[in-house]
Amino acid sequence: MGNSRMNIYRASEILKVPERRILDFSNPVNPLGVSKKVKAELRKHLKSLKNRPDPECARMRRHLSRHLDVDMDNMICGNTVSGLISSVVAVLRPQRVLIPVPSPPECLRAVVQVMLPGTHDSGKDVPDMVKYLELKEDDNFCIKPGEFITGIDGCDLAILPNPNNPTGSVVAKGEIAGIASAARDRKCYLLVDETFIDFIPDETVINAVRDNPYLVVLRSVQQFHALAGLGPAYGVMDRELVKTIEVSGSLYPVNLLAQRAAVIAMKDKVYKKEALVLLREEKRFLEREFKKLGLDFFPSAVNFYLIKIPFAGELCDFLMKKYILVRRCDDFRGLGGDYIRIAVKNHRENSVLIKALKEFMSGWSLPEQLPAAK
Repeated sequence: MGNSRMNIYRASEILKVPERRILDFSNPVNPLGVSKKVKAELRKHLKSLKNRPDPECARMRRHLSRHLDVDMDNMICGNTVSGLISSVVAVLRPQRVLIPVPSPPECLRAVVQVMLPGTHDSGKDVPDMVKYLELKEDDNFCIKPGEFITGIDGCDLAILPNPNNPTGSVVAKGEIAGIASAARDRKCYLLVDETFIDFIPDETVINAVRDNPYLVVLRSVQQFHALAGLGPAYGVMDRELVKTIEVSGSLYPVNLLAQRAAVIAMKDKVYKKEALVLLREEKRFLEREFKKLGLDFFPSAVNFYLIKIPFAGELCDFLMKKYILVRRCDDFRGLGGDYIRIAVKNHRENSVLIKALKEFMSGWSLPEQLPAAK
């Protein structure tokens, strides 16, 4: 059972319990959950479901323009960041793409499936089209700007997830500016995936797009605002590239409720403040408990932790029997089977996880006799 394909729906079927009974630490969304204002907005517009969504996302783009101080003509909206990556790759038609690993499997999958339709999403079959920048465990899997710039040579598209997933590491805004400048000099597009940037908003490079036609920044509303079930995302880039993508017809329309939810979510400043306070407190708690347990976790700037632990599969199975899901990372290129990713949740849920980890760790010195979940 302990594999990367497990999700709350499959777990519910296997365990024969309702989804609400399962604590899902595999899904790194805001521990506050959906804001009350967003819930009210969604209820208010349920009657509008008979209408088709606005294909231009005009209201959402207008708000984003004011919120981000970015011209509407430099903006596209779509379903999920991986969907937007597919659209960008489809119109750029790169010959070779630089991707650091480990990084989100969805990035690699989106690139490979567009460049070679029908190819297995692991990327193993496309060595000439995908160039991997192998991140080192000794460096906490951090992206080194100098090595990334060197890796750009020979590529016409480079993808930089920042903050990275599953590592939680971040490249400083000033360092990304240097990478973007080097990419422009080499006529290589730099696509920065800022899916988790709202957890560290000061590090965004979204406003650098106006001075660099080779810079593309993609962001998600679903992680920070706990809207994974709706998936709204957006991108900021050169307006000529926006036009090309719009004409290509590669964008999937954002559904009506997702557009409404995204606007209200981004307006809710109280929610943002409360979420960041909660995250700081719970990260301190988890790190303290991880250290007590002797867990080998990597520094993280965001709302999840990468942990290296032998017998990760057995741990995932043990936790699942306690109705707890964590993300096994065996499908992340650059990681082996000994890594898991754990999201930060609220204090009650985090405490339940720590209690279960303590129970597992008390018996893990004898892996052939791992403790059975009660």
